[in-house]
Amino acid sequence: MFRWQLLDQVNVGGVKYYVRQVAGSPKDQTGRFRLVVVYEADRIAIEYNAADLMMPETSGARIFISYSRKDKGFVHRLDEALKRHQREAWVDWEGIRPTEEFMQAIFAAIESADTFIFVLTPDSVASPVCGREIAHAAEHNKRMVPIVRADVEAHEVPEALAKLNWIFCRDGDDFEKAVETLIQALDTDLDWVRAHTRLLTRAIEWENKGKNNSFVLRGVDLRAAEQWLTEAGADKERQPTPLQTDYIIASRKAAARRQRITLGAVTFGALVAIVLGIVAWSQRNEAITQRKLADERRVQAERESQIALARQLTAQSELLRNQQADLLPRGVLLAVEAMRRFPCVEADLALRAGLNPLPRRIAQMEHDDKVRSVALTSDGKYVASGGEDQTARVWDPATG
Repeated sequence: MFRWQLLDQVNVGGVKYYVRQVAGSPKDQTGRFRLVVVYEADRIAIEYNAADLMMPETSGARIFISYSRKDKGFVHRLDEALKRHQREAWVDWEGIRPTEEFMQAIFAAIESADTFIFVLTPDSVASPVCGREIAHAAEHNKRMVPIVRADVEAHEVPEALAKLNWIFCRDGDDFEKAVETLIQALDTDLDWVRAHTRLLTRAIEWENKGKNNSFVLRGVDLRAAEQWLTEAGADKERQPTPLQTDYIIASRKAAARRQRITLGAVTFGALVAIVLGIVAWSQRNEAITQRKLADERRVQAERESQIALARQLTAQSELLRNQQADLLPRGVLLAVEAMRRFPCVEADLALRAGLNPLPRRIAQMEHDDKVRSVALTSDGKYVASGGEDQTARVWDPATG
């Protein structure tokens, strides 16, 4: 009993395929299982070889070979020759009935190929399937290389192939020389052809996704595509498809739209920053004004406090001066402190009134030790003093 292993699920031409591998099936020379089953939704659509469903990865050009089943032997020989030159080709070996689902897979392979090789024989020219393959390749401006396997009437060959240079590989022709000519054709202008294939694949995906901007080109890819489009327009052999042109133009429009949105956001952000800066500047100035006002009020409050204290000290000075004579010095000190606190007329008058009655030293009389006694003559002209220095002295108070 076969066991199924899910390999991948792909969307080809808008049709979803589920690719499953049959465990235990024979492998090809690359080690891959050959037999797979492709599902559409939940029912079997076709059976096919895994190697024939996917475009092979290769360092050279990716190739699609279109041919009549009657020329299968020749195509096998051609495929082997290409492999010897490290070229891989997508070839329909099984000849399965061309259902519409299968044709979509064929078309997808043509779209992902760099070069479309057509084996020219009377049978292939008359084949409706080959005709559809040629038309699809021509529609997408694929590089086509006709290989003449058998002589055909020129007027029967589709115009897309008739106008090209043919490589002759009939029974009487040199097969190896024809292969060399084919390899040269495959490698000619390979970078441009690969870019064509890559852009076509992405453009088709974009179209299949309803031209959603999530699938457009961006950044370096967009600039490279625009350069490619410019180069393509300068050479009649390098012509982009209308879809590729539309895709690149749509990508540039989307980029311009994103740029406008970004610029608008940056501009809006700058405006917001400016407004916030103005608000901050205004608030700062208001804060400075309020701080200055608070400082002025504080200074005024301190001044008023000092005035009140000075008046209080002045009142106390006058009270002491008027109550007791021995409290006069203290009253004078209070008047001095009032003047220091806040110079005013009241404090000045109190200070002057207190200083006038204070005794003043007229002369200085000294002993060498403590003075024990002092006497004044009756007329008040002389003073006698005695001290522990064992001396008595008479002084003239006027002169000392």
